[in-house]
Amino acid sequence: MKKVCASELRTAVSIQEEITSPDTAGPGGTTTGGFTTNWVEVASGNAKVEDAKGREEYGTMSRRPVKRSTITLRYNPIITEKMRVVWRGKTGNIVDVANPEERDLWTVLTVEEGTGT
Repeated sequence: MKKVCASELRTAVSIQEEITSPDTAGPGGTTTGGFTTNWVEVASGNAKVEDAKGREEYGTMSRRPVKRSTITLRYNPIITEKMRVVWRGKTGNIVDVANPEERDLWTVLTVEEGTGT
């Protein structure tokens, strides 16, 4: 991995995890049998964000662009592919989490925008 300097970590990012909780909209705060899904911030900090290759995703009678970015931030072992990243008004699904050279210095995320986050 190419060396990263702390001065390159210029973009504020939020790492979010999806949580599901029972609806409590019934009378007296009782559950209604449904569930609500929310995204909750589990980590935040500054990161280096770089554009990566984009691609097009084909579906039934449609085509939509998918943009990839590489996000490098200080090492954080709790980040997984089930989470998403929010930065500069953009939201992207994490598709890969890497710990270069297993040195616990940096976490490198591959993120896809435009995939229905």
